[in-house]
Amino acid sequence: MIKVKKCNFTKKKLKFLRHIISKEGIRTDPEKIEKMVNMRSSKNLKELKLRLDLFSFYRQYIKGFFNITKLMYKLTQMENRKYIPFVWNDRR
Repeated sequence: MIKVKKCNFTKKKLKFLRHIISKEGIRTDPEKIEKMVNMRSSKNLKELKLRLDLFSFYRQYIKGFFNITKLMYKLTQMENRKYIPFVWNDRR
């Protein structure tokens, strides 16, 4: 059954699942992007994986996403069923 109180047929914009939907189309929510830009650096592998999962949600809007995140994904690779040590250096 439809609950009329929850229906918003006259809205010009709607926030839904981290996106803004309007007559212009679907775009990312600028508030969410601002929070992502201002996040502190990852300190360990778990934080890095969570960050990459969050960024991957927006990959369709980021041109060259793979090239931008390639080095971060290399840090999450495994060798012989063990993670490669999480070490920051000049190359990473």
